[in-house]
Amino acid sequence: LKSSYFWTAGVNELWCFDQHNKWRRFQLFFHVGIEPFSGYVLWLKVWWTNHNPCLICRWYCDIVERLGEMPLITQSDPGTKNNGIANGHTLLQHMQDPALDKTLQHSFKGSHRNIKPETFWGQLRRQWSPGFESLIDWGVKEGLYNADDPLQRLVFHYVFIPWIQQELDCFVDRFNRTKPQYNSHKLLPHGCPIDIFNQPEKFESRDFVVKIHPPYLTEVRNKYAPPDYHVFNLVPPAFALQARAISDAANYPPICCNNVWDIYVHLLEQFQNQPNN
Repeated sequence: LKSSYFWTAGVNELWCFDQHNKWRRFQLFFHVGIEPFSGYVLWLKVWWTNHNPCLICRWYCDIVERLGEMPLITQSDPGTKNNGIANGHTLLQHMQDPALDKTLQHSFKGSHRNIKPETFWGQLRRQWSPGFESLIDWGVKEGLYNADDPLQRLVFHYVFIPWIQQELDCFVDRFNRTKPQYNSHKLLPHGCPIDIFNQPEKFESRDFVVKIHPPYLTEVRNKYAPPDYHVFNLVPPAFALQARAISDAANYPPICCNNVWDIYVHLLEQFQNQPNN
């Protein structure tokens, strides 16, 4: 193992992003945004792709809109998938501060140098993934789900992605409110990520946040993450309409680990039994 150092001046100096493909065999993909000084998780998403620049830029725009602010710079691995955030954040900074014109307000870090998100994936794999991964693996081994079958994949995404996202949201809430184990090699403040993120002055830290002008954000969103783009659909609209009708008629209970495969199997059978399947 090679030791690496991560430097940051304060809260919101930069935000880091990264993708996680360990569940590719299920056709489920993860993406995270982190404020590295505090360790605060800005978002943790599961979707049927994590390589579309419009999708990733939308997640960035959503959190900027919710917070009403943005960092000085953004950071990610190299690759076209991150061009949406790189271009969107840079344009937003240029509109708010014309003196930054012709400068790139995004940092591309290669060769495992995007340290904070990569560390987070290890924590997720240890603390959250095992039970859910075993549950999905069980369905695959039982022959309930074949990711190469288009119909099964659509039904799987329709049933599993919203439920897994809810579970990820709960994990993020706990993560942000939990003080990590003390690390004598760490010079950053020690506390709950949400407290450091929201009140850096109490930790003798500085906040570099940039307040945003909402109309500028709307312009960036329309250019780099147009609302009608197909990647924002969980499943094709016609399929979603039909699946919703079946679900309403069946009156499914709230999804949990004990019934998720039962609901998936029933919904799949309803589609398979339709004359025009």
